[in-house]
Amino acid sequence: MKPAAILSLLLFTFVLAAAETPAPAADDFAFVFLRRPPNAPQLDAATAERVQEGHMANIRRLGGEGHLVAAGPFGDDTTLRGIFVYKTASKADADAWLSTDPAVKAGRLAGDAHFFRAPASTFAKIAADAPFVPEQYAMVVAPRSADARAVQHAIDDARAAGTLAFGTAFADGGGVLILTGGVDDAKPVAPALGAEVHPWLTQKGVLAR
Repeated sequence: MKPAAILSLLLFTFVLAAAETPAPAADDFAFVFLRRPPNAPQLDAATAERVQEGHMANIRRLGGEGHLVAAGPFGDDTTLRGIFVYKTASKADADAWLSTDPAVKAGRLAGDAHFFRAPASTFAKIAADAPFVPEQYAMVVAPRSADARAVQHAIDDARAAGTLAFGTAFADGGGVLILTGGVDDAKPVAPALGAEVHPWLTQKGVLAR
């Protein structure tokens, strides 16, 4: 066989193999921002402790059932208190699971859900009895008015720089980037997106990067 024919055959085989490689399995998720309502009630110390314990127990329960795949608080004192990520494409499901949280029932938290698709392997399953080992990130929160191309460009840049732990645009506009490093390291990303940057904690290993 002539060299040119061999080269053509090899190229064809490579293209065929690439075409037959299945895309990574994807799942639907709901990203819920937990906010402090303006009329949040003040609780006495004992009640606040009981609500917080119930909040954490509910997180563990939903995680064990496979509904909640990521959660964590913000480390600054703003109305944005934390996030949940549920494995669902259904707003009804997300609202139902959110409504079981004792802090939501007590009026201390409210949530708004935003939907996205991502590889099924994005969030790692953590054993229910695993000790909590915190991992610090900076979360860039792009508003719904942010240009979708700018959000994707920021995600691509962070991935190329090796600082991206997670990033997505939301179906209803806006998106988030979760970056390694501190808030000051993430701030240069914010202006192009009109974004906020917050310190954020989660269980080590949840983001399967």
